[in-house]
Amino acid sequence: MDIEALRDKDFEVWVPFNDASVLMRYVGLDELREIRGQATTLHWATEGQRQGESQEPQESIDHAEAGRLLGRAAVRDWQGLTLKGEVFPFSTEHCDLLMTRWAEFAGFVGEVGLDLLKLMENSIEQSKKKSSTTSAPEVILEGSLAPHARR
Repeated sequence: MDIEALRDKDFEVWVPFNDASVLMRYVGLDELREIRGQATTLHWATEGQRQGESQEPQESIDHAEAGRLLGRAAVRDWQGLTLKGEVFPFSTEHCDLLMTRWAEFAGFVGEVGLDLLKLMENSIEQSKKKSSTTSAPEVILEGSLAPHARR
């Protein structure tokens, strides 16, 4: 199994989503840890809560913010999304909206954007489709050869 895509920080591929397509970028574990850190706040217990508790800070993760940041890292574009019959163009703000308001989209991004194998499979499938549409078998019909090539 070739994992060359791990070296490419900008490995991206179009992935089908319902009747649309989303250009997804692979988000590696190192970047996912950064996103988690950005969505995490530390707080210390108040005086009333300190009895019997450690003095170490407590982490609090803002899951909506983590999802929004993951969407910004993983989603690069989309095609086929509409709003009231009009094209719903890709933008950072629109991506934030979908990541915070549409559970199915957020789940798709979380599943596919972190799954190198799924992205690689989609990339291979797209390459196969491109090569089948751009390369047709060469057929030489009798009588189509130039007169000097006939025997």
